[in-house]
Amino acid sequence: MTAKRIDITLEQGATFVKKFNWYGGGKVVREIESVNTGCPTTITISAHGLPSSGSIPVYIDDVRGARSMNTKGKEVLATYVDANSFTVDLSTIGESYASGTGCVHWIVPKSLAGWIARMDIRGDIGDTTTLVSLTSAGGDIIIDVATAEIQITIADEITAALDFDEGVYDLELEDASGDVTRLIEGIVAFNKEVTRP
Repeated sequence: MTAKRIDITLEQGATFVKKFNWYGGGKVVREIESVNTGCPTTITISAHGLPSSGSIPVYIDDVRGARSMNTKGKEVLATYVDANSFTVDLSTIGESYASGTGCVHWIVPKSLAGWIARMDIRGDIGDTTTLVSLTSAGGDIIIDVATAEIQITIADEITAALDFDEGVYDLELEDASGDVTRLIEGIVAFNKEVTRP
């Protein structure tokens, strides 16, 4: 797996919080059973299996009647309602869904039970010292197993003490067997504060 490039910006003296989701548990394609048009639009698919917390990107195609539902290769967020239905952030007001048409596909969140995470920020990739070092064991990185969401937090007292212009980082996850995946990497811009305590 190739790490995804996501550049971030730290604000000096401010708490940094960033969330990422790892969708890598396999592709699912399901036929739509029924639709309640409106804004948002509610889709029924029996035992759909979407996570009950958070939102997940989905793609919709081949819908007739309520054609505004077709995402044309672009993702739209689906939010769990119950085990058989979810909403999507699409307006189908005034449209009439043609029964028996359309399908929804998505990538299942990666199963992260038993995984740990770590992230370093360095001035340069070759530097031996770190500017910031975070771990899930230390509580700076939180892994939500149900949604495969990884939340990174850098406290304001840490960013207040930093002094650099630009750096690099990556986020690694390690499974229970010790295999490591570099999930994301990128440039860290540092925005220095003018007003200080």
